[in-house]
Amino acid sequence: MNRIWIHQEKRRYYRAHLQPDLFGVWTLTRSWGSLDSNHGQVRTELVDSQTKGQKILAGINRRRFGHGYRLAHAAG
Repeated sequence: MNRIWIHQEKRRYYRAHLQPDLFGVWTLTRSWGSLDSNHGQVRTELVDSQTKGQKILAGINRRRFGHGYRLAHAAG
């Protein structure tokens, strides 16, 4: 599952990607930064299950919308 949120006025993005690794462990990778430069940050965390990861993604979605971001891409 891949989600990308964009804040056009601030020229920022936030990306979250949920997937299993090669060993079947679910990981959630988040990245954020500027749309106008290559500067940004990445954070990866392990999650207990796909269901738990989807709940985290739902929370991220609520927070991003609350901060003025709009969903630009959703896959998976």
